[in-house]
Amino acid sequence: RSPDVPLIRPLGTGPGPWPGGVQSDLMGLFSRLRGNLCRAVKLAWWLVIGLFIRLARILLPYYQRYETTHIRALVPARVRSAMERRLFQHLKGARDQTTAEQAQAAVAAVARFNASLERRLSHIHDYQDQIAQYVTKRSALMSETRDLPLIAVYTAICEDYDSIKLPDMPDARLDYILFVNKPAPDTGIWQVRPITYFHEDPTRAARFVKTHPHMLLPEYDLAIWIDANIMIVGDIYPLVEDFLASGKPVGAVPHPLRTSVFEEVDACIRRKKEDPEILREQAARYRMARFAHEDLIESNLMIFNLRDERVSHLLDTWWTEIDRYSKRDQLSLNYALMQHGLDWYRLMEHPDSVRSHAAFALVRHESKGGLEDKLIEALQVPYVDPYAGPTYAAMKDERIAAQRLRRIDIVVCVHNALNEVRLCLDSLVRARREHHRFIIIDDGSDAATALYLKDFAAGASWVELHRNEQARGYTKAANQGLAASKGELVILLNSDTIVSEDWAEKMADAVFSTPGAGIVGPLSNAASHQSIPDHLSSGKQTAINELPPGLTSEDMDRYCEQWTVAGVLPRVPLVHGFCFGITRHALEKVGFFDEDSFPKGYGEENDYCFRAADAGFGLVIATHTLVFHAKSRSYSDPERLVFRKAGTEALGRIHGRARVWRAVRSMQENPMLENMRQRARRLSSSATPMPSLFARLLRKRKGHMTVSKRHRNAGGRTSA
Repeated sequence: RSPDVPLIRPLGTGPGPWPGGVQSDLMGLFSRLRGNLCRAVKLAWWLVIGLFIRLARILLPYYQRYETTHIRALVPARVRSAMERRLFQHLKGARDQTTAEQAQAAVAAVARFNASLERRLSHIHDYQDQIAQYVTKRSALMSETRDLPLIAVYTAICEDYDSIKLPDMPDARLDYILFVNKPAPDTGIWQVRPITYFHEDPTRAARFVKTHPHMLLPEYDLAIWIDANIMIVGDIYPLVEDFLASGKPVGAVPHPLRTSVFEEVDACIRRKKEDPEILREQAARYRMARFAHEDLIESNLMIFNLRDERVSHLLDTWWTEIDRYSKRDQLSLNYALMQHGLDWYRLMEHPDSVRSHAAFALVRHESKGGLEDKLIEALQVPYVDPYAGPTYAAMKDERIAAQRLRRIDIVVCVHNALNEVRLCLDSLVRARREHHRFIIIDDGSDAATALYLKDFAAGASWVELHRNEQARGYTKAANQGLAASKGELVILLNSDTIVSEDWAEKMADAVFSTPGAGIVGPLSNAASHQSIPDHLSSGKQTAINELPPGLTSEDMDRYCEQWTVAGVLPRVPLVHGFCFGITRHALEKVGFFDEDSFPKGYGEENDYCFRAADAGFGLVIATHTLVFHAKSRSYSDPERLVFRKAGTEALGRIHGRARVWRAVRSMQENPMLENMRQRARRLSSSATPMPSLFARLLRKRKGHMTVSKRHRNAGGRTSA
């Protein structure tokens, strides 16, 4: 209204048919009230809508958290769909704006990427000088007494999934470490190391490297992970300094597009990044755990303080989630942080990310043919094989000497099969060292076997015999032996095996020289996927290989030493139970075998492997060691098939069928194990069969003295 016209005038002062202009005054009053009322309603409407948008932002995480377990069960599908659309549509505008900004950031990143490579290609000699200066400065810095933390920038490329991206300005305060499974260029910047953990899915193999800097880089204080599709084009040390100043155990970047795991699950399903059932199962589990958050991490750049013990526990939990559920590691990182009550440092603040940061150039995953490959070609550097090196045979004496004083307990569970038991114990006596102790569990064997074992243990201070009058089953017998052990390494050994010289020390060397390892097993002629030369099942039994013509198990053991590169052993998800080494640390943390789920064996060692991995222990195969295995003689074929089926069902129920089968396929296809199989096949060129090793030894043994008379009161290594 005009400020000169009053809202209400005295009655009768305006024009109109009523006395004193009453009619005109009333009509003017109603008109003004109606206009103000419309304005008030509009104002109230916009206030309500604004509050609803804010309310939607607050309710969205709780809706995602409870939708599966509560709303889905109570609300009809049509109503749920409408509710979801309403909640999301109010955020659509902001998201569209963010998407446009990220698209612009992607274009700028590609421009930085190309500009950096083109500049270095056009001044290749200057870049070569820059690399030489980096090597010189880094060497000088490492030789000096320094207060700077030891820092590694690391990444992984598996099966040529990405190209190698050289940093624009290598920083002498940093090491750059590249894990690969194929030969790579020796550029002077990236140190080439082998990927020793193989997975049937190459992405998961790279994820293992990502989540295990505490095992793969134990000599470093800080580890900086960078995805292989990111090139460093600027100075990243300020990020390191800010992280150190924060005092936090982990540094990461907030996701620029999504805020929660549940949004990420939806995005992965829409983009078909993973099996939808696995994604939904993982999301449902997190909802059941009442996990809710609004700080989703984009895990393409992370910094880990490896001197903080909490970080190793976090990484172990993170890997367990990836191993059991989705390989999309961003789905499980925030959950793992929550599990350990850890806060993380934000290397950048939203909406900034690696995509937009001036020190990085994030590009699409490409394997070959880009400017980055042309840069490496222009450098004219040689390629190195990450799996090459001196053989274990050449370094055996030095490595074995380091294990001579280590106390090793060998647990042998016996249930009948006397002939095989005699040969097994004979071989153990021949290979025995001073610090070996035998723990024999007689699990309800017949009278002849029980008498032999009693005679074997008589007078030998290094033999401990336990007798169960009634058979309790392998799993309980094994736990009985584990409980009696005190050694730094405990080896559960089947009673139908034959060992060779230094077998126990070589297994100790494998597990104690592999950072983070807690379980170890050798190769064999009959140990499922640890078998050489063949490993696949045939008929009702897994592969049982005869030794190559003219060779003994000791000969094959020496060949394995020659075929193995010292310090390069395969990390695996499973170890066969016929010869199963457990460190004291792993035994104390993981505990004993599961007697309830696996009373007769057949799966108890696989369950233990998964439990050990979940507890943060690595598993390694001593490919330089071969233990001969005659295969199970304690159970008949029908019994064995029944027990194996029950064990498989229990494994799937406890650890998830998908995880179990992925582990089995990874063992089947492991290239390091396949290399050993191929070498063994070349020795087996003759098709002429020979009598089995057990048959030859049994004939040779006839008429000999009993073992007990030959070794009684023997000390140290005993000849036979």
